[in-house]
Amino acid sequence: MFDRRSIPTPFPVGDVNTYLTARTIVDPGPDTDEAWAEVQSFLAAHDLQPDDIEQVLLTHSHPDHFGLAKRFRDRGATVAASPIAAEIVEEFGARLDAEGSFFRRLFPAHGMDPGAAATITDLSGAYRSYAPDCAVDRRLTDGDTVEVGSATLSVQQVSGHAAGELILSSDGRAGSESVARGETRTDPAPDRSGGKTAIVGDHVLDHITPNPLLRPPLDDDAERPKPLLEFNASLPRLRDQGFDRLLPGHGGIVDDPAGRIDEIFACHEDRTENVGGILEERGEATAYEVMTDLFGDLSLADQYTGMSEAIGHLDVLVDRGRARQNDGGDRITYEPA
Repeated sequence: MFDRRSIPTPFPVGDVNTYLTARTIVDPGPDTDEAWAEVQSFLAAHDLQPDDIEQVLLTHSHPDHFGLAKRFRDRGATVAASPIAAEIVEEFGARLDAEGSFFRRLFPAHGMDPGAAATITDLSGAYRSYAPDCAVDRRLTDGDTVEVGSATLSVQQVSGHAAGELILSSDGRAGSESVARGETRTDPAPDRSGGKTAIVGDHVLDHITPNPLLRPPLDDDAERPKPLLEFNASLPRLRDQGFDRLLPGHGGIVDDPAGRIDEIFACHEDRTENVGGILEERGEATAYEVMTDLFGDLSLADQYTGMSEAIGHLDVLVDRGRARQNDGGDRITYEPA
């Protein structure tokens, strides 16, 4: 049902997977000329032009996934995303500004040098050029359906990797033919005898343990989201739905969803135990100290994901009653409970 092409990105994660079925494209990739050329090649392999695309579906609001949506919408396609993702995609530049202000406060409170925090948030400003603001025509909520050619996709909300994540699933003959980047052929599809398939964005990946990234609340007065707690709750629900294959946003197809989800969950549990051990040794620590103990000297470009890991696992320990968070003025520390 879905054909796949790896689209180049300028981000460390590497290529992003774009999916095509009928005249619908899912997660078209970042707004770069290189990505646009690859997408056009993908469409041409199916005798399509960009003007032929009728709808763009977005699994989540990260720029490597939605950046080209505006080019398609400018050519007449409708764009669909969750309500939360739509709010971000429509005002992505303003969202980056809000995130910058948030992390300039949050990271120093957790032990990072304020100058380093400012540099890290300034680096994220480069994302603007890869993801122009784009109007969203349809808000997809949990339980909605989307018609794609002769098939119907079911919409389900998941949580943990990004705000407003969706997965798009189909029962029956929903194999995926893979067209590798730079190739003109279609690779043999996985078993197409039937089964339950979902496009899952970055919620489950075959070769990377997804990092639930820190993010500010959508409402300034709301509590800081705790993405790893959300992710830990979301993964078992997805595993228990009995999917036969998952089509991820990066890397290869996941042919053993339950097994891969168990591996991801186990990796996060191991990391939580590591963080708990660091707290036991130190007695008290900031998230920045925990990050340093986990990963050593990270480049500034990697410290956002590093802090997301450290704070995320500390959130889990606090939630499980194994650690206490101490808010002392402008400094937040953690200690074993």
